[in-house]
Amino acid sequence: MSITNFKIHHKLTVLVMTCLMTIVLLAVVPLMQNKSSMMEDRKAKTQDLVESAHSVVSNYYEAYQAGELTEQEAQTAALKTLQGMRYAGKNYFWINDMEPRMVMHPFNKDLNGKSLVDFADPNGVHLFVEMVQVVKAQEKGFVAYSWQKADDTKLSPKISFVRGFAPWGWIVGSGIYI
Repeated sequence: MSITNFKIHHKLTVLVMTCLMTIVLLAVVPLMQNKSSMMEDRKAKTQDLVESAHSVVSNYYEAYQAGELTEQEAQTAALKTLQGMRYAGKNYFWINDMEPRMVMHPFNKDLNGKSLVDFADPNGVHLFVEMVQVVKAQEKGFVAYSWQKADDTKLSPKISFVRGFAPWGWIVGSGIYI
């Protein structure tokens, strides 16, 4: 191969590689933007759902305030209602308090009444303690941690939205896998 052919071959290789990298970037950037947009949409929907669950609790509290129910009846009715609420298949709501202690978990009833202070993901994130901190700081917000899906053995990133309900010292929450 002559020097001229080598230079042309080298220039063509560089040109082809540059074009391939450009094509990959043109494909990857929109996908990343789409993924980010989808994640923001899922977070917003989860927040809206927790706000709806919070409204359910608020409605029972108002019934108590109006004298229609005792406080115990209102709390029990709110817990039973949220316990039965599901969305997108298996997703659910839970309620913990500011201690943090589990008030209501719809599937893992053994947790109800238990302290969650030492409850951590495998990376050491004390998620319920962080939820309390979020509620104390801003009344509502997101907490990120790792969690094992029910039908999987490996950890997945998860985000939960929580909102405090001050009259009863509760935190209403739900989470989504990323």
